[in-house]
Amino acid sequence: MAETETTVNPTIQQCSVDMIRDLGIEGLLEEHWDEVALHKDLMVLSPDWHRYYEIEERGMMLVLAASTPADGIVGYSVTFIVPHLHYSDLIVANNDLLFVSKDWRRTGLGPRLILATESASRERGARMMTWHAKPKTILNKLMPKIGYGVQDIVHSKEL
Repeated sequence: MAETETTVNPTIQQCSVDMIRDLGIEGLLEEHWDEVALHKDLMVLSPDWHRYYEIEERGMMLVLAASTPADGIVGYSVTFIVPHLHYSDLIVANNDLLFVSKDWRRTGLGPRLILATESASRERGARMMTWHAKPKTILNKLMPKIGYGVQDIVHSKEL
């Protein structure tokens, strides 16, 4: 079991793709995928690291990692910061991934990552922030409490 926030408060830092890979994000990605992927036979975890590097080179990605010396990476947030396709003067921060390891939930780390993502996105010029939340999750329940409203509802089916 991980140390709790009362003994070691995870450090949240902006990272490059190389840094998060060096911190050992692959195990946490697997945990994330196992928990949230609805169609595991179709949605096989296989990050396209080459495209992540390309997006990073264009300055359109924000990666935050939460880590402790003892546990390594225990949470992350990956956000794409781009001009909106319909409203080209509007820079939007679209969070693609947000995850906190089960051992670190209910410690306040999730809200800290959200606030850090908002702040860093604002610093990069974003004026709107979006998050994807699965129904019946803590994140979906939290968003309205911190000022977010529903922008779109996404439906999916396997073809």
